[in-house]
Amino acid sequence: MIQGFGYFVVLITSLAVNTVQAQNNNTEQLLLKKYQQAKTDSEKVYRLCPLIDYHYALNHEYKADSLREIQLIAAEESRSPSLMLYVLFPVYSNSISGNSSNTRFNKEMEFANRALEYCRSIDRKEYEALAYATIAAVYRNSGQPDLALKNADIAFTTAISSGSDSIKVVTALELGDVFMQKKDLLMAFRKFSNAYDIANNKRNNYLLSSVYSHFSQLYIRLKSNEQAKEYILKSIALNTKAGNTKGLIKDYILIGKIVDFIPAKNYLQRAGLLAESINDPVLKLQIDQTLFIQYMINDNSENTFRFLEAHPGVKQALYGPGDHNYEWVVGEIFLYSNKYDSAYVHFKKAEPAYGASYNISGRINFLSELADCCRGLKLYKEAISYYTTTLQLANTTLNVRVQNNCLNALQQLYYATGDFQKAYEYANRNNLYQDSVNKLNKEKDLVLMEIDNENKRIQKENELVEKALQRKHDAQYMLITIIVAGAFILLVLLGLFTVSTTTIKVLGFFSFIFFFELVTLLLDTWIHDKTHGEPWKIWLIKICIISLMLPLHHWLEHKLIHYLISRKLIRVGSFFSPRKFFTRFKKQTAPVVSTTEAVASTGDAKETA
Repeated sequence: MIQGFGYFVVLITSLAVNTVQAQNNNTEQLLLKKYQQAKTDSEKVYRLCPLIDYHYALNHEYKADSLREIQLIAAEESRSPSLMLYVLFPVYSNSISGNSSNTRFNKEMEFANRALEYCRSIDRKEYEALAYATIAAVYRNSGQPDLALKNADIAFTTAISSGSDSIKVVTALELGDVFMQKKDLLMAFRKFSNAYDIANNKRNNYLLSSVYSHFSQLYIRLKSNEQAKEYILKSIALNTKAGNTKGLIKDYILIGKIVDFIPAKNYLQRAGLLAESINDPVLKLQIDQTLFIQYMINDNSENTFRFLEAHPGVKQALYGPGDHNYEWVVGEIFLYSNKYDSAYVHFKKAEPAYGASYNISGRINFLSELADCCRGLKLYKEAISYYTTTLQLANTTLNVRVQNNCLNALQQLYYATGDFQKAYEYANRNNLYQDSVNKLNKEKDLVLMEIDNENKRIQKENELVEKALQRKHDAQYMLITIIVAGAFILLVLLGLFTVSTTTIKVLGFFSFIFFFELVTLLLDTWIHDKTHGEPWKIWLIKICIISLMLPLHHWLEHKLIHYLISRKLIRVGSFFSPRKFFTRFKKQTAPVVSTTEAVASTGDAKETA
C-alpha cells in the first residue's frame, strides 16, 4: 500500500521537473554565454571549465564528457603543452564515488590514461606522477584497492624523482587514501604525516589545508568525530588566514557532514553565504546536497521533501544519472522515516538499474536498503533473498560490517519463518563475524593509541628541530650584531687617524646599511605575527616604517660622517693620544739613579780620561 503522502510526492515530482530544468538552464545559459564571449582559443578552453564542472555536479555526465572532448581537441590544436596539461588535469570536481556506474569508471580511466600518455610524450615527470595518482583514485573508488595501491606507489616514486614538493604531497595523500580503503589505518596515518611534513616545510597553506582534510577523514573512519572536527577547524583557520574562500567552503561542507543536525545547518548556511559571495553555483549545489542528506537522515520525510522542492538544483542532480537514482533517493527518504510501504514502491522502480552490470559498491548499498525495507514490511522471503545477495557481494569486498549486519538479519528472518536449522546455521556464522567485528573495533582502538603515540613522537621530533633551528637563528642574529658593532667600532677608530674622506664615507654608508637592515630584519617577524601574513597590512606597515627610517638613516649617516671628516675626533684624540700615553708611561717607569752613584760614576769617568 502507498500512503496518501506518497501519492502527493509523486504528483509534485512530475509537475516540478520542467521548473527544475528551467531554473538550471538559466545557470547553464549564463556559463555558456561567458564561454561564447571568449576572444581567443585559450580563453575558450579556460571558460569551458566552469560549464563542465556544472554538468558534472548535476550528474549530466554525457554533456560534461562531450564538452571535455571539445576542450581536449581545442587544446591539441593550440599545440600548447601548458594548455594541454590544464585540460588533462582539470581543476573542476569530476570525481567519482562508490555509487558511480561502471560506464563512469571506464570513462574516467580513459581520460586518466590519455593524460599519462601525453605526460610521457613530453617527459614531464611531475605530471606523470599526477596521472598515476588519478588512475589510483579511479581504481580505489571502483573497489579495486590492490590495483589502486600499485599505481599510487608508482605515483609517489615518480613524484620523488620529479622533485616537485606539491606533487609529493598530492601523491602521498592518495597513497594514504588507498591504505585507508585497505583498512591499514596506521599506514594511512603515516602517509598523511609524510604529506604534512612536506607541506609544512613548504609553508603552503593550501596544501596543509588538504592534508588536514585527509586527517579528518581518517578520524571519521575511526569513529572519532571530535578529533576529525579538530583537524577541520585547523583547516578553517588556515583558509581564513590565507583568504581561501573555496577552501573555507569545502571545510564547512565537511564539518557539516559529521556534526549534529542543528550545528550542521549553521555551518552549511555559512558556506552558502560564502558561495553566493563568489557566485559559485557548483559549490552552492554541493552545500545544498549535504544539507539535503542531513534532512533525510535527521528530519521527517515531509520536511525533507519540502527542502527538496525548494532546491531544484539538488533534484536535478538526483535525476542526472537517470530516473532510477531519483527513485532510490525517494525510497531512502521514506525508509529513514520508517514509511516502508512508500519506500518499497520507489525501491522496486529503481531495482532494474542495479543489476549485475552495476558497480559492486553501489549494488551493496542499494540492495541492503531494499532488504531493510522488505524486513520492515515483514516480506520475509524477499528480505532473505536480498540479504543473501548482499552478503555474497560483501564477501567479495571483505566488508566485515555489512557481512555481520546481513548474517544477523538472516538469523532473525529464518527464525521468524520457522526455519530453525537455517537460523542456527546463520547464528553460528554471525557469532564468528561478531568476533571479527569486535576484533576490528579493538584494532581501531589500538590504531588510535598507536596514532596518538606516533603524534607524540612526531611532535617531540618537531620540537627538537624547532629548538635546533632557533639556536641556529640565534647564532646568526648574534653574528650579524657583532658584524654591525664591528663596523661602527672600525668607523670610530678610523676617525682617530688621518684617512681619506672616501674611505670614511664608504665605511659609514655600509655601517648604517648593516644597522638599519638588522632593525628591519627584527621587525619583520613581529610584523608577520601581528598581521597574520596579510599582504596589504604588511605593505602599509612597511611604508610607515620606511617613511620614518629613511630620513633618520640619512640624517644620522650625514651627521656622523660629517663629524669624522671634520677631523674633530683627531683633535680630541690629540689630548688622549695613545702615543703620548705610552711615552709618558715610559718616562714614569724609567730607572732612578741616586746622587752618590751619579757622582761616583762621574769621578770614574774623569780618572779614566
